[in-house]
Amino acid sequence: MAKTEGRPGLNAGLEPQRAVAVLEGRFEIDLARRLMTLDSPQAMAFAAYDIQNPHTATYVLVCRPDMPGRTAEIDKVMAVDNASLSNILAAGYLDIPECGGGNFVLALERPAGGRLTGNSRGAHEPFNEDVIREVVLPALLNALAALHEKRIVHRAIRPDNLFFTDSGHTQVVLGECISAPPGFDQPAAFEPIERAMALPVGRGDGKPACDMYALGVTLLSLLQGDIPRAEKHSDLLHDRIDRGSYATLASAVLCTDAMRELLAGLLFDDPGMRWTIEDVRTWLGGRRSSPPVFRRSRSGMRPFLFLGRECYSPRAIAYGFSENVEAARLAVRDERLGNWLRRSYNDLDLSDAFFDILGDPVELAAGRVLVDDEMLAKVCLTFDPQGPVRFQGQAIMLDGFGPALSDAVLKGADDTVKTITDILVLGLPLWTLRGNVENTASQQFRTAFRAFQGFARDTQPGTGIERCLYELDLGMLCQSPMVRSAVVQNLGDLVKALNAMARGSEQPKQRPVDVHIAAFVASRMPVNQQQKARAASDRAAAGSAQCIGDLALLAMIQKSAEVGPLRNLASWLASRLEPALHAYYSQARRKRIAATLKKAVSGGDLSSVLAVINDSRERIADRREYGAAASQYASVSNEIVRAQYALAMRQSLAVSSARRVAAGIAAIVLLVVCVVTVTGSGL
Repeated sequence: MAKTEGRPGLNAGLEPQRAVAVLEGRFEIDLARRLMTLDSPQAMAFAAYDIQNPHTATYVLVCRPDMPGRTAEIDKVMAVDNASLSNILAAGYLDIPECGGGNFVLALERPAGGRLTGNSRGAHEPFNEDVIREVVLPALLNALAALHEKRIVHRAIRPDNLFFTDSGHTQVVLGECISAPPGFDQPAAFEPIERAMALPVGRGDGKPACDMYALGVTLLSLLQGDIPRAEKHSDLLHDRIDRGSYATLASAVLCTDAMRELLAGLLFDDPGMRWTIEDVRTWLGGRRSSPPVFRRSRSGMRPFLFLGRECYSPRAIAYGFSENVEAARLAVRDERLGNWLRRSYNDLDLSDAFFDILGDPVELAAGRVLVDDEMLAKVCLTFDPQGPVRFQGQAIMLDGFGPALSDAVLKGADDTVKTITDILVLGLPLWTLRGNVENTASQQFRTAFRAFQGFARDTQPGTGIERCLYELDLGMLCQSPMVRSAVVQNLGDLVKALNAMARGSEQPKQRPVDVHIAAFVASRMPVNQQQKARAASDRAAAGSAQCIGDLALLAMIQKSAEVGPLRNLASWLASRLEPALHAYYSQARRKRIAATLKKAVSGGDLSSVLAVINDSRERIADRREYGAAASQYASVSNEIVRAQYALAMRQSLAVSSARRVAAGIAAIVLLVVCVVTVTGSGL
């Protein structure tokens, strides 16, 4: 979190006692000096002072706390040393209430020449081809080559993210790509067709070919003096699907044939044939290279009409379906679509796949088949397997599920979280991968999404959609309500945050490991350490597995992360150990262990607390002593029973003898009385 310090001179003109945030003890951020001309779409720019290098002009970008940036890639990006890339000097989390609190902050070198196109995405003066060829393009190629070599795709190449580093406007750098999800801030025209059809937050990391396409649209925008746009996003995209991106976007641009050649190569819709960095460098060297010729994807002899729009390809139909789901249900049941696939489009395999999803054509046409969201999603994936997964208003690329889920969680969009959960449970990403058996990337995606499907279906601790969240976005902070405000990036941060939460005279009542913490730990802790913690839980006495399991897990984190004493957390965990303590039979042992436990808690070492309460030798001795006591008790009880039985037998014999004696005496008395009565008084 940020500390607040004042520095003489920096606070001049600020409110009295106004504090400044400090990043990594080096960059003092003047929160009163906004630099709106340097804002990123999802981050606010502020003036900053570099304590170590006071002569270097710097500024910071304070990212939105509810926007899932590419924080997991920050170390890789910062490791790329290239003069054509905006230099990120430092990065980290600071608590800046003016910007929502818990913000990811980037410190960068301040470009002396400002943006290439001013301060907005609107119209600007067209650039001369010579400037593009000699200044802009070489710099962008150098930047992309450095990034792609490290397997980083920039995904934020557009005119307003380019800067002049000098006042003479002779050197260009490419701006940052961390403050937002990949492709999120790109106008749709800057995205390849398959990714432009996805929601901005679900466009995904993409491949280097995505950057080359965005480079082409960026050059086109600089030539035209404005970005390509249309009255409706869908109109532009439908035209690109039908006519091709180059013909749709660049047909009217005024440029030389050589530049048109470059644009045609970069805007080619097939990523496998799109020009690469080497192709562009060859072009820059003066060697003419014929760009690939656009060929419309296979289309029907006649269009399929959907809501008045002519669709010539299954991809166009899939995109139209995603725009109006209810109309799509009716269209799917209409026999015209099946007839179009068989006769006009003439693809029997696609027609068979279509009816495999929906069932018998006669039943379908008769309206006796319920076309649900799952069926419609599979139809769209069958018609456009390179496109996004479309389901209940979501459209997400396979590599875009991480940002999409993170965004929904950060914004508290529970309905979206449920929809993404349903997508994973139904295995829709696996559906689109079913035909790519030999592709290595597809195999990796298939393995990953099988695991995500299992997590999403499971209800055990450490699974669920929460596990998917932390596996898909390795930079995601722990979102447990208990520690969300503490900025928990790693397991060491987690136990420190829990320790801080337990500060006070009364211990928290809730369990210290909720579903988010369990999932966060499961995704960040090595498997062998999880197995050791689970083994401690398995050895716990009956009824105490949960409390022992929590203690073992957090003790493992404290030890592996080399965190110091956690007295508050130890006290919190100890307060929940009553079931484990009462599992001991001996009251004397309970008192002795409780006293030892108190000493261990005061030391703040969770492993020591675990060793005291989960000591197998103590449990074995307790059970042995209990067994011996129980055996002795049983033996004494048996002796008592036998003695009581013998006494009862003697009492019974005594009573029986007494009765016989009494009967004999009574008989004698009766005899005497009878004799007296018979013989008379003479006796």
